[in-house]
Amino acid sequence: MKLTMSAKSLGAGLKTVTPAVATRSGLPILSGVRLEASEGGIAIEATDLELTARCSVNDVVTQTPGVAVVPAKALAKAVASMSEPEVELESTPNQERAALHVRAGTRTLTLQGWAIQDWPAIPRLSEIAPLASVDAAAAVEALARAAACASDDEARPVLGAVALFFGQDPPCVEVVATDSYRLGAVRIPLASAPGVPESPLLVPARACRVLARQLKGARGVLEIRALQAPAERGPGADQVGFAVTETDWTVRKVDGEFPNWRQVMPEPTGGLLEFDPGELAAIVRGLARAPIA
Repeated sequence: MKLTMSAKSLGAGLKTVTPAVATRSGLPILSGVRLEASEGGIAIEATDLELTARCSVNDVVTQTPGVAVVPAKALAKAVASMSEPEVELESTPNQERAALHVRAGTRTLTLQGWAIQDWPAIPRLSEIAPLASVDAAAAVEALARAAACASDDEARPVLGAVALFFGQDPPCVEVVATDSYRLGAVRIPLASAPGVPESPLLVPARACRVLARQLKGARGVLEIRALQAPAERGPGADQVGFAVTETDWTVRKVDGEFPNWRQVMPEPTGGLLEFDPGELAAIVRGLARAPIA
């Protein structure tokens, strides 16, 4: 692999996939990123086996296509330390592992990587059937609000998930989460719905928080996809995919049955209370700091 590209674009691509880099794993290779250069650009991928992030960068001049897997943090630091506007990446085989040379001007940094065949096989977005698409800005707000109500108890994975309930009349998706004490539900309309599922998709709240942060300020539509894995792959093999512009994420779906949240949702009847959210938040913070008599 050999290519030349903007250091800024490479740094931005690495920042996009960093949340999916494993920080604590028995597989050292998961602390790395996979770089795949082609004539169309470079694809950057990271995964912790639950969440996978991919970013495509097109402003690349590729001399030699190829693949390399190198430490994510080391590569990000190497790119950040370069003062030149462009960097050159070149991988050279070294027995079973490949070394990646990062060059800018007269400076060269060499990173030792891993064997590319050891990288886990994660479904590509093109392998995952499209379900629906929603406005990206609305999705950011819905995911962030609902995920705030999800449980942090790892022993209750269903309550640690955000459920996506799809409806047909009107076409919408309800983004719901609860820790059994709090309940958050946000309804957003669908921009398109080629294959709405009957049962909800349970997405880990951690992945939803990552998506909300990464999509902040995004425009256009967010595409939602789902993959039903073969039965022999066992529970936890199903994937949910999200895509916007040149970036996509796939996440392993949570297995289980989400609580019947509509039973505890108040009916839209009775009194109506309107208030300024900033003022209410200030009052709640003040009460939380008040000493108990």
